[in-house]
Amino acid sequence: MVTEDTPFETYRHGVDTITAANEAANGLLSAEQRNVDAYTSALIAAANLAFVMGEMTQASGNIPNTMEPPLSDETQETTFG
Repeated sequence: MVTEDTPFETYRHGVDTITAANEAANGLLSAEQRNVDAYTSALIAAANLAFVMGEMTQASGNIPNTMEPPLSDETQETTFG
């Protein structure tokens, strides 16, 4: 990735200090961590919404199992319980 290498390249060429390169690397790591935190928060919110809407607690009598891959046309089966 270009953004990861740029601070250290400027240091190697004498344009910047190692301190600035380390600060840039730390900033990138912090941004990546915030990105992962936001993504996991969105997944947790989606799971909570599904639970509140009853999609995680209903009996599977009329709900197909959507976690399994779809069957091919030749082996199409009903997954209703």
